[in-house]
Amino acid sequence: MKKSTWILLGVVLAALLGAVWMRGKLGAVSEELTRRLLGDVDLATLEAVEIVSGDQTVRVELMYGSWGVSQMDGYRADMSRLRRLVQHLDEAEPGQVMEEAAGDLGEYGLAADGDEAPVLIRLTHAGGVTTVALGKSRMPGGASQGWGTWPGRFARVDEGAVVLLKDDVPHVEADPDLWWEQNLFELEPRDIREIRLTRADSDFTLRQDGEGEFELEDAAEGESVVRGRARRLFDTLRSWRADKLLAGEDWDAEAEGVFRVEVRMDDDTLIFEVGPTPEGEPGGRPVRFVAATETDLEGRVFRVPAYRVDPLVAERADVVRVLPPVPQSPVEEPEAAEGEAEAAEAEAEEEAAAPETEAEVEEPEEAAEAEDQAD
Repeated sequence: MKKSTWILLGVVLAALLGAVWMRGKLGAVSEELTRRLLGDVDLATLEAVEIVSGDQTVRVELMYGSWGVSQMDGYRADMSRLRRLVQHLDEAEPGQVMEEAAGDLGEYGLAADGDEAPVLIRLTHAGGVTTVALGKSRMPGGASQGWGTWPGRFARVDEGAVVLLKDDVPHVEADPDLWWEQNLFELEPRDIREIRLTRADSDFTLRQDGEGEFELEDAAEGESVVRGRARRLFDTLRSWRADKLLAGEDWDAEAEGVFRVEVRMDDDTLIFEVGPTPEGEPGGRPVRFVAATETDLEGRVFRVPAYRVDPLVAERADVVRVLPPVPQSPVEEPEAAEGEAEAAEAEAEEEAAAPETEAEVEEPEEAAEAEDQAD
């Protein structure tokens, strides 16, 4: 045989041996690479999702028609986060299917009793409970790891084969603080009909007519609303987001500086109380919801960023302008009246200076003649 033939055979043999080695190392390539990871699981009937990672567990379940976080006393879940997780699981496809006999599950980070326990996702649906175990992630490898080592994350559904997912699964954190809905409410300021702020030492109510005009309830004479400041109060309630869900015992109703906010729309009412800034936590204030129409906020306590709450720490004098009374000029009598008064005064002086009448002059003589007749 020619030397070139031997070289060609050697190359072919090396390729075959490499393929056999890769088959033992990576597992057999599946004939159904486009098969869904979850098979026939109908996620439209999903009732609960539970994630376990280390010593943390979070359970998001359908309760009374809405999704809530069990560890947060059933408070509503972050639906965008849940939706992204479920959608990724529904569309997940294994890029490489590994043989179960290829090695210990601990090699893939999927052994329950291994040093690196997998992250478990338990899906409760109409057909039962399906468990997805997520193991180690694998980065793209070079020649030292073997040719053709695809990146991805090892996974296993129930007791099935180990698969290598093409893409990692997002949002598999088991911290309950990451799963509750932080957006509290959104209001359109022009739909708010009135805001009442009640403090320990004062209270006032602002109303608006929907066209940007404001009025103060029980306004005293000379009081008017500073439109820009009133608008700022209404705009403050446009959208609120909390950064922490607090326990009921974290609320101190007797704390100094607690004030009450009542917001009324045509069909809805929102009433909450705002507490003082906790010592050492200047970034937020505790807020307790007293009444909230068609929401699950009632009775809940949250930590709300200070920049959202502080504009409501307003007094009456902050939104009301008091106009000084307009001075009244003295009323002047008409000129004709003044002329008549002067004429009357001159006439009185003339009468005082006039001589006595004839009757008054002759009166002494008549008296003397009467005395002579008497004698």
